[in-house]
Amino acid sequence: MWHSTPIIRDRKFLLHYIMNFEAFNNLVLELTPFLQSSCPNLIRPQLKIIKIVAILIYQFAHAFNVTHIIVQFNVGASTITNYVDIVCDVLIDKDKLFSKYKSIFI
Repeated sequence: MWHSTPIIRDRKFLLHYIMNFEAFNNLVLELTPFLQSSCPNLIRPQLKIIKIVAILIYQFAHAFNVTHIIVQFNVGASTITNYVDIVCDVLIDKDKLFSKYKSIFI
């Protein structure tokens, strides 16, 4: 899906996710352990981590409502809501990612 040349790929990422491809990949790596461990008992198979991060960043970047995201990514509303809750908890928890980056915010 993202195998185009780096310049075109970065332009697409800036347009859709308001971040470059490298930053997106770093975020995927940072969130992977939290997303893998947060949903072990789901009835349906878990979405790929890269798709979860793409959905959330796309929604956060453009402030689209859930209905738009459902159509765009073909994912249910409850799935989106669950992942938004998980990622927001990870980002604000002082013992998780926040402590790693708090010097940036202070």
